[in-house]
Amino acid sequence: MPLFFFWDIGIKRGLLRALGAASYATPLLSTLGLYLGGRAQITLDVLLAALLIVGGAVLAGSDALRGRKAAP
Repeated sequence: MPLFFFWDIGIKRGLLRALGAASYATPLLSTLGLYLGGRAQITLDVLLAALLIVGGAVLAGSDALRGRKAAP
């Protein structure tokens, strides 16, 4: 429920690129939950996937992280 409020604030303030980049955390958090619940193992493939997800989030949100506005 608290995440909805962050999402709502981001939408209302026009931080769509930052929200898009933050959405990349969803598969990482779900994998972490599975690992902590004993339903998954952290393998080299999982670590590589996590690295690619983080890299994609950095690329997608690099302008938002620098405070730049998106080009129209």
